[in-house]
Amino acid sequence: MAKKYPEIIGESKKGKKPPLRRGCPDDFQTPPEALNPLLPYLKKEWVIWECASGRGNLSNRFEELGYKVIATDILTGQDFLTCEPENYDCIVTNPPYSLKDQFLERAYSLGKPFAFLLPITTLEGKRRQTLFVQNGLEIILFNKRINFETPSGHGSSSWFATAWFTNGLKIGRQITWVDLSSVPRELNLTHSPRRANIPPAQERRGVFCMKGGIYTKEKCPICGEKFERGENDLLCFHHQTRPKKFFIKLYSREIGKPICIYSDSRGNSFSSYEQANRILTKIRAEIDAGAFDPSRYVPQKLKPLRFRNWSSAWLERRKIEAEKKLIAPSYLKELKRYVRIFQNHFGDTDIRDIGTKKVNDFYLTLNGSPKYILNILSCLHKMLLDALDWEEIKKMPKFPKVEVPEPDFMTIDLDQQDAIIEKIKDPMDKGYILFTAREMVRPSETRALFWDDLDFKHNQVTIRRHFSLNEIRLTTKSRRIKSLPLDSEIKEFLLRLPRHITSPFVFQKKGRPYSESYARKLWNRITSEIGTKISFYRGTRHSSATEAVNRVGMDRVQEFLGHTRSTMTRRYAKMNVEGLRPVLRKGNAGNPLETQISAIPKKKKPRN
Repeated sequence: MAKKYPEIIGESKKGKKPPLRRGCPDDFQTPPEALNPLLPYLKKEWVIWECASGRGNLSNRFEELGYKVIATDILTGQDFLTCEPENYDCIVTNPPYSLKDQFLERAYSLGKPFAFLLPITTLEGKRRQTLFVQNGLEIILFNKRINFETPSGHGSSSWFATAWFTNGLKIGRQITWVDLSSVPRELNLTHSPRRANIPPAQERRGVFCMKGGIYTKEKCPICGEKFERGENDLLCFHHQTRPKKFFIKLYSREIGKPICIYSDSRGNSFSSYEQANRILTKIRAEIDAGAFDPSRYVPQKLKPLRFRNWSSAWLERRKIEAEKKLIAPSYLKELKRYVRIFQNHFGDTDIRDIGTKKVNDFYLTLNGSPKYILNILSCLHKMLLDALDWEEIKKMPKFPKVEVPEPDFMTIDLDQQDAIIEKIKDPMDKGYILFTAREMVRPSETRALFWDDLDFKHNQVTIRRHFSLNEIRLTTKSRRIKSLPLDSEIKEFLLRLPRHITSPFVFQKKGRPYSESYARKLWNRITSEIGTKISFYRGTRHSSATEAVNRVGMDRVQEFLGHTRSTMTRRYAKMNVEGLRPVLRKGNAGNPLETQISAIPKKKKPRN
């Protein structure tokens, strides 16, 4: 029990009366017999930390009884309020009474069982009573006072009653009455006292205890002393200064030592005692409910889970997949666009906090076509599904249902299509668009066509690959190789096309394949000249497929186009108005209504 305190002015010669001091009895040593009422509640295998050992009365007594002891004292450089040994099981000491508040708060924050020999008056005071109510207290009360040793080494009749103030020893009752005269000086420790069957509150709460408090590492800027704890604050009572930063300390039973929390769940550091106290109250409620997750308050673990950071890391994984040809560059381009939208909305929100309500709020901010909105929500759904698979969120939020109407595919008839193609002067450009229209392939597949894919002998062509943006992919978009009959007009046209000496591509400019935008811009220029407004894709593949459905039926067109599902092919059938014309009632000369209508004379326009 060691701290240097005010000098002793006088002491009774007989050593039986209390000494006169300028302070409280901080340098009085505890007689070893004071341990006897406490020993039945200390496990023999425990390592005892005697944190204010003074002259070693208690630590020596523990060693005599076979306990392992760690003895420290401020006089030897180990201040209980700031240091802690690595491995110990229980704290037992007679603390300096002038620092009893600090010792109690420190002991509760460490979360280990402890026993302090303190005056009965320690029960007084609103601050200490609040501490006891929040954290629990069991007292071993003696029927007579303990005689402490004075600094001179003599015994002294104590003028105050003391008791063991304990926590975590599982005594089973709040007050245990002990007759010191009936407690033998040497105790048989082979049996344990009767314990209560109800586990203590901190055990019911699981891994984390509700013990803990609010602290600061700062000192008073004027006097350099540590801030003291007021009723609801930390301050220097002499200069009325307060710290600017605070932290919360909790004890983890899992890792066996305290954890310090310096910020709230949004990463905001504690700049006031009130702010830290609100978070501590919230944490205690989470501990009570078994829902406390320390990673929500540890900046190093919190930062990667902020949506902006998490989504950027998620996107980096998609880039790696694109490099390994697992996803298409065009798909990656769309993901980048969607992630920017997500980051602008969710910002630094913890990804674990994105629930059904936040998803619905995000949905209500979106503008655009239903298909566009569905694509955005599908991307967000994929992201959160990955987070669930990676165990970074525990529950998948519900997503709003988006109804997407069938697209209104605009098409042109084959005469208009031929007129557009005839306007193209360059043979290579003309062949590129002619092949796309007649063979009904995707423009990206026409760009990736090799001469080796053409079999002029058997009049067929094999579609093996496609371009995604300007990167060639070794499969088609549907991942299926297609063998198609080669149109006779296209065959004659291709046989007249020049071949590049080194390039394998059929359609190329100086050996280089067509870019994603070249043919599209060419098509837009020609259609603009003749007054037709339709996209390259719809004016070629879609328009040709719509006309083909009317001639050969939907099933054969589905096979030709390589659709894995009939849903897409069925759209072409719905656009085939001519195929529905036979359903109408046919007009003829024998139809009386038609005869009557034709008999009505037309009005002549008056001449000017």
